[in-house]
Amino acid sequence: MKPKGPVVSGVDPADWPFLPENWPDAQRLAAQQAALSANDAYLQRFIEGHNLCPYAREGRRRGETHRHVHFQTTTDIEQLLVLFEHCVADPTCVVMQVIFPDLHVDAAAWIAFCHRATKLCHLRLGGPDVMANAALHPCLPYHQATPYALIPLFRRAPDPTIQWVRLTHLEKLYEGRAKGSTFIDPAQIVDFLQAKVSKSLYDRVAETNQQTALEMGVENLEQQLHALYVDTQQHYRRIGRSVPPCLAGQDLLPSAT
Repeated sequence: MKPKGPVVSGVDPADWPFLPENWPDAQRLAAQQAALSANDAYLQRFIEGHNLCPYAREGRRRGETHRHVHFQTTTDIEQLLVLFEHCVADPTCVVMQVIFPDLHVDAAAWIAFCHRATKLCHLRLGGPDVMANAALHPCLPYHQATPYALIPLFRRAPDPTIQWVRLTHLEKLYEGRAKGSTFIDPAQIVDFLQAKVSKSLYDRVAETNQQTALEMGVENLEQQLHALYVDTQQHYRRIGRSVPPCLAGQDLLPSAT
């Protein structure tokens, strides 16, 4: 079924940019359970366990974090677009994680697809944007130069995942952040420079997470995520999934740059 809405310039709504996955019915239930179990470990043991997200635990307990295991077996992403529409229409859906089990794609290509797909979803709906998106992937590159450059490490979920977050619930993360240019009267510049600058929650969380990573050891956190990825991959192999050629004898996960 073709999408009913207009096309985003440069985005073919029927184009899944990667090879379609082969998912026999006999494997789907086991794969769904494996993907959710791995995601539980990532969210509860890693994100919540290390207090990396101030919303994660309470959002899960209030039922505002939704998850969907998505089997992409065709080149048509219509089901993904419909899922987005259902999420937007459900006020209890504050966070939606769409998990693509055992999907092996390049991290940069995955980030690009998540942005393009979300753009198309919003065009289908019309009106202002409703959801922000973040691409989760087991080998996102990161470095330690700034708190923000370290964020991709914390997004190394065991399976490629699109995370949609309702923008109304993100607004408080940006409160206090400077928007655009600010004019300062030269006569007041000394007072301005001496004034205490209030940091947004977004900035405080990024800096706190960096401090946590430095205290625990960035390599230690990376190894925890790598171990979860390897365990998840082994689970998929046990249910009969073949090893993709790109993984044979290779380690996908890069170290920090």
